[in-house]
Amino acid sequence: MWGVWLRNVLYLSIGSPRLNADAQVDRAVTVHLGSVTDVVIVEGLIRGPNRNRHVLDAYKAKYDWDYTIDEYGPFTTVAPTTVMAWRSAGWAGRDGFQQTGKWRFE
Repeated sequence: MWGVWLRNVLYLSIGSPRLNADAQVDRAVTVHLGSVTDVVIVEGLIRGPNRNRHVLDAYKAKYDWDYTIDEYGPFTTVAPTTVMAWRSAGWAGRDGFQQTGKWRFE
C-alpha cells in the first residue's frame, strides 16, 4: 500500500473497502517500508478515514497519480505513537548501522 507522511501523521491508501473496514475494528497498527537497508517502522493507532484535500494533493504530488476518493476510498489515518528508523551500510546491511533514530509521539 502507498501513503504520505504529512504534519506528523501517516495517511495510507489501503485501496480495499474490506481492509479499510477491518482497520477500523482493530485500531493498533504497525507499518513499515519494504527496504531491508533503509528501514522505517511506524507504530500507531488508526484514527479513521480522511478525505482532506491537502492529503490528496500531497499524495498526487508524491506518486504522480490521479487518486480519487470515489474510486479508491478515503485515506486511512494513522496517528503514530512510535517511529523507529535506521540506515544500514554495505551490501544487504552487513556492515552495520550508519544512522539510527527513535521518536515517540503523544
